[in-house]
Order: sequence, then C-alpha cells, then structure tokens
Amino acid sequence: YAEYSAGVRAEYGHLDDDTWRIGRSAVLRSLLARPALFVTAGGIERFEHTARANLTAELAALSAGG
Repeated sequence: YAEYSAGVRAEYGHLDDDTWRIGRSAVLRSLLARPALFVTAGGIERFEHTARANLTAELAALSAGG
C-alpha cells in the first residue's frame, strides 16, 4: 500500500503539500464513510479489514502533516 500511495502522490506532484493533504484526506474520508469498500462478499471478507486499516493509517499520517 505504501508503494501505491507514493505513486498516487507522484501523480499529483504538481500540487503543493497542503493542497495534496486536504484533497487526499477528503478522498480517504469519503472511502472510509462507505459501508463497504468492496462489492463482493469475498472481497469484503478477504480484504476489507486490511484496506480500511491502510486508508486509516494514511489519513492519520496526512493529518499529522506527513
């Protein structure tokens, strides 16, 4: 996940850090507000917990200014 999120940041490298943190945090909060990140029961069962943990950790890092 760290490699993925670094890639997303690179894709938006034209944004300054404050703008990036605000926008990315909004996206992460939106995803976390969903009842489920995955559509299938198998996806939810296999990946939901880890995916939510990754999103929550990234959001915490962004909130801390990282």
